[in-house]
Amino acid sequence: MNLRSRFAAPVIFTALATVSLACSETSDLTFEHELATVEQALSPSTSAVAYQAKSGRLAESGPDYTGTTSGVMMPGTSPSIAEVNGGTYRDAFQGKDGFLWVNGPGGPVNQWYGLDQQSSPSIAGMTGSGYQVAFQANTHELWVIGTPAVGAQGPQGLAMSPGTNPSIAKLGSTWEVALRHSNGNLWLTGNTGTFDTGYPMAPNTSPSIVSLNASYNGFEVAYQGANGNLWVYGTESIRDTGYGMAPNTSPSIAATPPDSYGIERYQIAFQANTNHLFVAGPLAEGDVGFGMAPNTSPSIAALPGGGWEAAFQANTGHYWLAGSQVTGDTNVLMAAGTSPSITPVFRAPTGLKYTLQYIGSGVSLNLSWTGALGANVYFADQYDNVSATTRNVATNTQTTFSNLARNWQYHYRVTAHYWNGFEVTSSPLDVRTPK
Repeated sequence: MNLRSRFAAPVIFTALATVSLACSETSDLTFEHELATVEQALSPSTSAVAYQAKSGRLAESGPDYTGTTSGVMMPGTSPSIAEVNGGTYRDAFQGKDGFLWVNGPGGPVNQWYGLDQQSSPSIAGMTGSGYQVAFQANTHELWVIGTPAVGAQGPQGLAMSPGTNPSIAKLGSTWEVALRHSNGNLWLTGNTGTFDTGYPMAPNTSPSIVSLNASYNGFEVAYQGANGNLWVYGTESIRDTGYGMAPNTSPSIAATPPDSYGIERYQIAFQANTNHLFVAGPLAEGDVGFGMAPNTSPSIAALPGGGWEAAFQANTGHYWLAGSQVTGDTNVLMAAGTSPSITPVFRAPTGLKYTLQYIGSGVSLNLSWTGALGANVYFADQYDNVSATTRNVATNTQTTFSNLARNWQYHYRVTAHYWNGFEVTSSPLDVRTPK
């Protein structure tokens, strides 16, 4: 099934096709300018992407910055990007010196931990502005480090298959890591303990993990099984999906916003054995219709406003986007054999306003706001900051609280935050209903 028929018409910016991107021969300044010129038209406003550019530099495309950074990456490795609290994001990558680096608002910082030279780290945002990074050390052992320290730090006592990458996700108050162990099986360690699932993985592949339904510490892992098919393992499902994957590639998994019953599902992107980008999940299913570069893997994010977005290296060597918000060729060349990473970016709502409507002895509070919010925003109203009611908002720009008491002593504080648990909140709006 070709999913392009389920999207709006793809946004292809043909006017930009004449931009010359001789990246490896240009100066960093010229390359950064060209990235900004081409990508800004295609950058989703509610996600950010990190990747290794053809120049070998770490590059970003997102609402805060588009272009190359000063970070120089190990050839053949890929970065990992994650949102941290407050709508900002961090990148973890292996530097050309073989050490773990973390990029943030202050630029790339060397963490001074040596990595397996053919592997890439994984980063996850934690409570507050913290993050945790999982990586295969140059001893081929799983390590986890973070700021601040959460859970067991340093070596985890687990031997990994050389050249493979762990995947980390926030789970409860700590984290969970999925990895391909040196015995070839999918292993898990962290919040749920440390254990061998008993399920073998395809050689030269890595798993992807996401947390689901935080109330009961749910999670799901996507991976390529030993039979070459896409498999899932977790609290939601353990099964062979029946989709064949391209050798030496790995899937990516993301949590969708809660459905009408408050349950989070998962959406997966992967390179099929046809070398096309495929997706599987409740948001979309099937062949997206775009060819991928051999031995590369896509990355997928569920967006704050609903829908999904995938970043991948196309068979032209270009960095592409496909999904609900943006579909198109950025015309930017990626380093051969590398894969991008995408994360949703949750920003606090702005311009929160209200009107009061008097109905009999009661009052209706009509709220409106601006900003790229999406459908899963929650408002809490409080009486003297003691009791609170949380309400799911079904539209992007407004909601109404009905049957409020008509008494000047009733004080309602209204805030908004996202479903992803990072507590990205608006400035509070104080409302007193008059007599």
